[in-house]
Amino acid sequence: MTSQDAARTSENNYVSRQPTKDYNLHKHILFTLLLGNLEPLAGKCSCEKPWLPFLEHCYLFVDKRLNQTDAESTCQSLSDYSRACHLVSILSQVEQDFIAEGVWKHFGNRRATIGLKRVTGVFTWLDGSEMGYSAWQPGQPGTTAVCAATRRDTILWGDVNCQ
Repeated sequence: MTSQDAARTSENNYVSRQPTKDYNLHKHILFTLLLGNLEPLAGKCSCEKPWLPFLEHCYLFVDKRLNQTDAESTCQSLSDYSRACHLVSILSQVEQDFIAEGVWKHFGNRRATIGLKRVTGVFTWLDGSEMGYSAWQPGQPGTTAVCAATRRDTILWGDVNCQ
């Protein structure tokens, strides 16, 4: 496999996010992030290691190369009775900044799969969150790719093939 072939692969690291034990929200995984020892925010965030607390969710950065379908299945396997786990949905600039810092710390210039997928021509979050925020790289999304990942060079989003 040439370096150009490797660059086109749909297998990326990913990030997961889940609600804290104190909130009945969704879990999501973003494969790759470790920011060091984060303290729970004002006692409102309760995450078990290796999950990292941020706002009202717990994040897991996973340094494992999977396509979006397999990464989402892995995330869902981490769900428990009170908290669903999905690939990360990024709903604000603050969350985008948190994810971007983690991706750079753990993956350097490698990209990370996020929970955004084109369904009937429209990008939607796999966890059902509203699509009110976006951070697409200029010229993205394109017209053919179905999944999304952080871009290697900018941490902005770009579309990628799912398989």
